[in-house]
Amino acid sequence: MINPSLRFIYMIRNYITLEIEQQLAVKDLIEQCELYDHSLVPVQYDHSLIYFPMMHSWFLSYDGEELIGVVSIFNPLCEVAEISGCILPEKRNVGKFNELIATAKEELIRFNVNEVLLVVDAGSKQGMSAIHRAELACDHVEYLMKYGGGSNKYSSSIQFRDARAGDKEDFIRINSALFHETFEESSNIFINCLHSNDRRLYIAKVNNETIGICTLFYSGAKVTIYGLGISVEFQGKGYGFELINAVLHLLDGKGFEIELEVDSLNEKAYNLYKKAGFIETRVVNYYKKRIDSKLM
Repeated sequence: MINPSLRFIYMIRNYITLEIEQQLAVKDLIEQCELYDHSLVPVQYDHSLIYFPMMHSWFLSYDGEELIGVVSIFNPLCEVAEISGCILPEKRNVGKFNELIATAKEELIRFNVNEVLLVVDAGSKQGMSAIHRAELACDHVEYLMKYGGGSNKYSSSIQFRDARAGDKEDFIRINSALFHETFEESSNIFINCLHSNDRRLYIAKVNNETIGICTLFYSGAKVTIYGLGISVEFQGKGYGFELINAVLHLLDGKGFEIELEVDSLNEKAYNLYKKAGFIETRVVNYYKKRIDSKLM
């Protein structure tokens, strides 16, 4: 007979959002794994853009009351979700991460999400080993870049300001065209950003016409730049460089560590960010898989 006190030593707890104490435990776990593996655990902490607000997007594995593993779902789009996570080094190779992935998969099926993107730091031996065992092909690669500072003086012809409710139509038009998202997905991002405590949405205008968009995510001393882009009809005029410098000017002197991600195939954007003073720090791989097939 199983001792009742041992029956539930290992358990997985699912959450829509995390309380402060849980957030701190997750961050501590991730820091331990990053130090051990000498690589990044690309977990998206801010889930305010989740397309399905009632979806459980955090999956925490416990040994008793000790947090030993985490998997995160991030899906600002309705049919595809990013999955990332980690397990304490001393708790690995006993199937705990697979259990977390399986639990996350069940939740995605419940919301009819068709595909997942497994997000892995290219420098993670543990993560890449799991990918190879699962025989997953790489869908795309992104570079993580960090702002290293620069001596460029800010000068711009664009008007750069916080987005307001009246900017919704322009944002949806530009965001949908640039990032191939549906009207509903772009609308969801806009509304969630306006109501978020940590994300700020910005609009760039020239002669009172909206030409660009950008989102900033504030997390402690770090700011991450997302969704920066210039409307197609205004590209090739130098407005992209003006927009990224408007962002840097906004953050100048406030002590923030500034990061962004750029697709490895987007050479134009990569060179733009390098010109603005960003330095490549990490390579992150994305592996796409149908949700109805084996993930790991």
